[in-house]
Amino acid sequence: MAPGPQFMFFMGAMYLGIRGFMDYGQYYAANALVQQARIASEPGTLITSTMRLPWSLKCVWAMTSDCQPIYYFKKRWYMLVATTAGATALYLLGTVSYDQLAGPAKRGTLILILLLVVNVMGSVDDCLTQGQYTKVIKEKGPSILVFRSTCMTIASFFVSFYAGALNDSGDNGAQLLMLVSLPWAVMACIPIAFNMMADERQEQPCKTDTELFHKQNKIFTLAIIMGITVLINVAFGVVEALSAYRITRLMTTNTLMIGILVSSYWLIDRRIAHINVYLYLCRLCTFGLGYPLQQFYTTDPATCENPNINLPGFTFVIYSTIGGIATSMAAFLGLYLFENYLVYWNAQKAFWVTTAFQVVAGLFDIMNTTRFNQTLLGWTGLADVGITIRESLFDPSQGYRTVRGDDMATFLFGTAFLEPLIDQLDGLPSTLLLSKLCPKGIETTMFAILAGFSNIGLSLSGQMGGLAIGYFGFNFRKGDASQGIASTCDMGGSNPEDPTSWHGLAQTLIVGNVVLPFLTIPLTWCFIPNQPLNSDFLDESSEPREVQMMEHEAVEHDQQAGARTRARTSNASTTLLRTAMSNAEMGNGSHIM
Repeated sequence: MAPGPQFMFFMGAMYLGIRGFMDYGQYYAANALVQQARIASEPGTLITSTMRLPWSLKCVWAMTSDCQPIYYFKKRWYMLVATTAGATALYLLGTVSYDQLAGPAKRGTLILILLLVVNVMGSVDDCLTQGQYTKVIKEKGPSILVFRSTCMTIASFFVSFYAGALNDSGDNGAQLLMLVSLPWAVMACIPIAFNMMADERQEQPCKTDTELFHKQNKIFTLAIIMGITVLINVAFGVVEALSAYRITRLMTTNTLMIGILVSSYWLIDRRIAHINVYLYLCRLCTFGLGYPLQQFYTTDPATCENPNINLPGFTFVIYSTIGGIATSMAAFLGLYLFENYLVYWNAQKAFWVTTAFQVVAGLFDIMNTTRFNQTLLGWTGLADVGITIRESLFDPSQGYRTVRGDDMATFLFGTAFLEPLIDQLDGLPSTLLLSKLCPKGIETTMFAILAGFSNIGLSLSGQMGGLAIGYFGFNFRKGDASQGIASTCDMGGSNPEDPTSWHGLAQTLIVGNVVLPFLTIPLTWCFIPNQPLNSDFLDESSEPREVQMMEHEAVEHDQQAGARTRARTSNASTTLLRTAMSNAEMGNGSHIM
């Protein structure tokens, strides 16, 4: 291993820099950049749902690097090439004009390609770093996970404060946020280039490890076919001749995924395959509508063709910064509730309850987008409370916006707090189940594969949401004040200028956030074990496991402290959960997928 200070500098560069300030910064910037590039709702949703697909390939990155070293090293040069390419992509996203980024047809193909490169950087660096700090965990215990989580939490906190202000700082605000993220990627190249991670030098420069491939041929097969499926889906998004075949894209990818899910019953443990199918179907049954919802909340109604349209008119300071703080509070509360209460529930009932709550939480977006929240809170007087905020915190000359108190209240409580809280409680049981069912000795690799399945489903749900948005007629697009072009603010439905009507966004939300999620509840009887979440799901044996070693250390510590049996079980499950979460993270806002 590398000397302690050297390795910790490397870990800081990865999880304060790459997975912290860089990843959170570019994530906050990406949706805003697509919106500021004047890309409409449907193609924008397809971009934002596709850009995170490289995180589904973490297992491919791991297996490729393990089997094929480059010039004596298995990780060092892979990470340096990916980080250099990602830094270049960040620079281009921050400097190239919107006309070039969006393209003449405003499909945003170049934006998507550059965002994919950035996410390749994040996923490669995270995946290969996990392989290194796993060795530290085995020797020193899981405290390195605490350092890792602390770095990412600190970065998330600070980025949420400045992201909204930068996105609000003029038409190029999102590009500025991309450039603020760039130095962290450049800085990470230094410890990678000097091998501060202590990547072991191989005896031969480029000798393929065929023995490892044959030993884990089933896992490799599953990873390879999943990687091919992801690349096919991405090709539909970036190849000009294929971009118009959106329904074909979904049908092709889902057909391939069905084949992979069926084959997984022969390639991995059947109990894992059951849960994998369930999680994939759950992802498909919840539309990803983050981009159109952002357009609805942040479009200035004064720029619409009908300036009197009843929109919330939030700035990004409200939507990203204040909303991001509320979301972070929800994430911490969700983790606390899960570790102290939900972990003792029956697995099937836990999914029933969280799905039902998820549907209830989804009703807040329907209530806000149909403006029923203003009627519901009419008795409170919040409608008469106006919150005035600058268009840009850096330039007072750009004027001010005034938002209604009732809109702020229902957004912060429902969309920014309650929905992320329920999402956290809904995702953690599946994360713990998968971590307990992973085969012995290959937890890290297997969990990367299983998390990849779930992430593909998440991306496809966003692509389905994009098609549904187009079908129901919702279409927002930022205008260009310099050319006298007003923003497009088409709510869809029979009265596209009236948000209080049963418009296209509301119809999409009721299908994707209420009806389809309810259909997943009966699936728990077929795919989820009927036993408590904190119980053992595999027969124990004397064969050592990566995660079991961490469990043993946690239990040993509790025994020395005189803790009771239930406390020992809880702490072991907590350690296992946190380890699994580190492998499941995709790099989105919540970083748990």
